Amino acid sequence: LIVLRSTIAENTGATSGGGIENYSGSIEIDSSTISGNTATAGGGGAIENPFPEGTLSLTNTTVSGNSSIGRGAIENAGIAVVTASTLSLNVTDGTVLWDGRCLLGPSCPPGALTIRNTILDGQCVGASDVLSLGGNIESPCNTCTLIPPFDLFDVPAAQLGLGLLQVIPGNWIPFYQ
Repeated sequence: LIVLRSTIAENTGATSGGGIENYSGSIEIDSSTISGNTATAGGGGAIENPFPEGTLSLTNTTVSGNSSIGRGAIENAGIAVVTASTLSLNVTDGTVLWDGRCLLGPSCPPGALTIRNTILDGQCVGASDVLSLGGNIESPCNTCTLIPPFDLFDVPAAQLGLGLLQVIPGNWIPFYQ
């Protein structure tokens, strides 16, 4: 699945993966917004990438305002690469990335979850296998195992300057034109 310059919003997953659920496939999401999605009985309010065979690439994408019962806005047990993206204001237990690869599996391959130039407003769970390529910011602490001086962590949320997503009238082109 390739998602380019799109919005995935206001969907509900009966179990996990409120916006997208990836069963052993490959997903590339670029220059998109994933918001307002809900997983009613599990994790991955925005995206669930549950199996070791699944791959997820998230680039220049905003993941905000998604909710789940637990296990974060993005639940990963496969391979995930998040680059130049913002994960913020997701309603769960404060978790933006939940990496089940370490929590559920017997081994944690380095780089199962790779992040670069990304804002993480919330916490990572199961982050012992996170590979930071630098340029990341995490608020409010360092649960994503970021590495100074290449990353910033423990940044107060107010300093991130993030707010709710808004639509600015007049700045969109209807699909039918």
